[in-house]
Amino acid sequence: MELIILGIGFLHGLFVMLGLALYYFQPKLIFKAAPMGKPVQSLGIKGLKELTFRADDGTDVVAWHIRPKKNMPTLLYLHGNYCNLSNRKDRIKRITNDGYGLFMISFRGYGRTEGIPGEKRNVADAVQAYDYLVSQGLSAKDIIIYGESLGGAVGTQVAASRKVAALLLESPFTSMVDMAARFYPFFPVEKYIRDRFETIKHIRKVTAPVMIIHSVHDELVPFEFGETLFRVAGKPKALHLMDKVGHYGLFRAGAWQYVREFIENVVVEQVSDQHRIISSVKLEPYVYDVINSKLPLYPNIGQAAPVIH
Repeated sequence: MELIILGIGFLHGLFVMLGLALYYFQPKLIFKAAPMGKPVQSLGIKGLKELTFRADDGTDVVAWHIRPKKNMPTLLYLHGNYCNLSNRKDRIKRITNDGYGLFMISFRGYGRTEGIPGEKRNVADAVQAYDYLVSQGLSAKDIIIYGESLGGAVGTQVAASRKVAALLLESPFTSMVDMAARFYPFFPVEKYIRDRFETIKHIRKVTAPVMIIHSVHDELVPFEFGETLFRVAGKPKALHLMDKVGHYGLFRAGAWQYVREFIENVVVEQVSDQHRIISSVKLEPYVYDVINSKLPLYPNIGQAAPVIH
């Protein structure tokens, strides 16, 4: 009996130590920055400029900006983990070649932005980036938020607090607690997560059109997270699922063409400078077998995303 009591005490102490380590070392566990990256001039993209804006706490946040062509919207682009601005070169070229403006911020601790990342800091910086665009003459109908994975959690909070033309989420997760539980299923992570990134809560407050794009073969963020967010998001909304590609390969596999179609045909088609929704197709039903861990049978995988109103 004494051995059992000692064993229980040891396990309890171990859990407490692990919990404290998780609590205090979260920034290093959650936020994974890529190396410094290349200077903006080296990309050779015409019109792309670097600027900095000073956050409320005095931190200088680095941003890259390229203006849109006439009557085109600007994407406020929020990157994910293992990213810097320069390793998004292909995305920058593809998006801006289609005439869209782009404003990308480098989160704290990423690229040349100094400081320690955190949910409140990242969201505050993204909101300030939005406000900067408004100060430059853009209105809400000119600004689309594109959030890539972790950036989607930040972008959803911005879209919940500011008016935007649309919210585009690539490989999003429901919350950081859900993500942590995926990696530590036998540990009570909910008690120790500070940067909770509760996208599942904030997306309910978004009034703009929402598009979610995810891969059914995502090895990092289960596509069920994206599906759950789609279910609770307001209308109009669209869910596009891709296959045969992992978490980091969606854009290279052609995701942008579906995003662009959503923007052009659903979100911001302009008629006399007014936006209108033009699609009323309903999403086909789908079924997946959780018990047997089989992939779902989605009729629309690889096809243009229908829109629910």
